[in-house]
Amino acid sequence: MSYLVRILLVEDHDDTAEAYRTLLMRRGYFVHVARNVADAKAAAVAQEFDLLICDLVLPDGDGCELCRELREASGIGAIALTACGYPADFAKTKAAGFRSHLLKPVSLDVLIAAVESVVQDPSGAVNRRESSGACDEKGGPRCHGVIP
Repeated sequence: MSYLVRILLVEDHDDTAEAYRTLLMRRGYFVHVARNVADAKAAAVAQEFDLLICDLVLPDGDGCELCRELREASGIGAIALTACGYPADFAKTKAAGFRSHLLKPVSLDVLIAAVESVVQDPSGAVNRRESSGACDEKGGPRCHGVIP
């Protein structure tokens, strides 16, 4: 059985966003990249996502506030992917509703483990959908995650 997992990746650094998008797509996930809070909110209105992976420091706002808003609206599971690593940052992300706090740079294995943990947690709000689709070259709507 396979599941469709749609990720909203919010990252303002172009190279970092592209690297994580490409790596996640190669693992079979659908990934939509937003470069700022406004774009992330617009994307969340336009389509449904199962998982938010979000930087904390964005050019037009705060990743924790974005997480709170999106979780309030949809219950989306969330992972913080950031360079902010002080104890206060961990407390802030936990209070905002992030289920995991990863420090950049993070290995692909650690990122995938966090994604799978959030997706597979039965108490989480991540929606799982059956799918047999595959990724297209540009990560279009046929790009799906396969979860054992």
